[in-house]
This record gives sequence, structure tokens and C-alpha cells, in this order.
Amino acid sequence: METQEAAIVARGLEVHSSRGRVFGPVSFEVEAGTVVAVLGASGSGKTALLLALTARMRASRGSASVHGLDLARNASRVRKLTGLGLVAGVNDFEPGLTVRQHVSEQRSIVGRARRTERDVLVMAGMKRAGQLRARDLTAEQRVRLGLALALVGSPQIVAVDDLDRDLTAEQIASVGATLRSLASEGLTFLVACLDAGSAGFADSVVWATEPADTLEEVCARNGEVARAFA
Repeated sequence: METQEAAIVARGLEVHSSRGRVFGPVSFEVEAGTVVAVLGASGSGKTALLLALTARMRASRGSASVHGLDLARNASRVRKLTGLGLVAGVNDFEPGLTVRQHVSEQRSIVGRARRTERDVLVMAGMKRAGQLRARDLTAEQRVRLGLALALVGSPQIVAVDDLDRDLTAEQIASVGATLRSLASEGLTFLVACLDAGSAGFADSVVWATEPADTLEEVCARNGEVARAFA
């Protein structure tokens, strides 16, 4: 049942391509100010789910609302409410540009940015990395720069893709702590992870594949995550 606190409500949401189903159907609710881990193996449709919920990809079936806005009818308004972290092949960095140059460029693109360059770099934990070029960033710094760029437009919901790809357990925990801190201020996060064991920072879990009906089925997929969120 949808509540006033829901930042996202999805009902039977699916995306299909010419080659078949990309993800879904998925049904879930996300409360505002929480961190949600989107789980699934490589190729399970996690990235497509993030793109669909941030109105960067059109859903094929089902419905969804973002802060009360119907996703299909209000895509442009939903895009203004949502921010997208780094997604390979979608918003890749320019290797020769510095972190600060990327933020400056993003502020020019957004045009309505209320947050300063310093604001977003501090929020993303990148305040000492401003002069680094994108090609020299570590995997963790790339995730954090993607987060900084997503925050430029002061979104209410931020999607972070492939958080645990190439990151150590300590780095995942560090980024997770940053997300939880920002969520405590009211931001909502959708975070795609390959490994269910990486999602300990999340408040809840969504499976990009067919959702499990019972806690026992979740336990069968990954007992550690199931116990963490029971």
C-alpha cells in the first residue's frame, strides 16, 4: 500500500528490448531518506532499473511514481528530482579533465545549480581531490565523483551504479557511510551492487531479477543479507 512517505513506488515495472526482457517485473516501495541496494548478477538489469526510475529509460510495462509523479507522464519533472551517478557508457568522465572541471561543467549543464562546487565535493568526500584528473582517479574516487556530479542539481533521489565493482570491502563501507550520512539529511539512494554481501550499508534490498516472495527465498539467495534486513 502506497504511503505518503514513499519516494518511489513501482508496480510490475519491466523494461524490454528487441532481444527480450531486460528486467522485471518488479514491485516495491522506497521510503524517502533511505538507502536501497538494488541487487543482481551482471546482466540482471540493475543499471536499466536505475535508468528507468530516474526517467533516463522508458519502461515497457507496469507503472512507477517518484515523489507522487507518475513516471510515464512526468518524465521531465522526474529527471529534475533525480540525480545519476557514473554509469559506464552513459555519462562517462573526460579523462583529461580534473574533478573540479567536471563539476564546473555539470553546473553549467544543470543551469539551476544551488549547490556550489565546494558543496558537492565536500558532500561526496572529494574536497581534497579537486585537481586530480579523471584518468588518475581510483575506483572509489570515480564513484565519489559520480556522486558529486549527481548532487549538483540538488536532487531528492540519487542512483549509484555498480558501487562494489573494483572496490575493496573497506572502500565500499566508506562510500556506504557517506551515502547514509546524506540520507540522514533526507536524500534517497538507489545503489546497484553485484554482490549481496556488499549491501550491509543499505536499509533495504530490491532484486532486479524476479523478486523473492518470502524471507526463506531471500535466505536461499544470500543468507547474510537476509539476516541483515530481517
